[in-house]
Amino acid sequence: MIRSKLKWLRLAKEEKDGAKLSYRKIAEESGLSVGTVQRMMVGEFDRIEVATIETLCWYFGCGVGDLLEFVPVASQRP
Repeated sequence: MIRSKLKWLRLAKEEKDGAKLSYRKIAEESGLSVGTVQRMMVGEFDRIEVATIETLCWYFGCGVGDLLEFVPVASQRP
């Protein structure tokens, strides 16, 4: 299973900047839709566009491994 670590990136950015960071603000500043940000934040996605990954990595100043992680699930195989 691929899991989003976007909520942790959001919390780190909020702490660094000293201000709350809403889904809407992330969307406005990154150019993504609020729905895309929300789905990534709560981990409700089946696929992710490469452009979305690039945009979020640019916005948060991180790498792909900081944004997504692989979590093995024994009962789930490709």
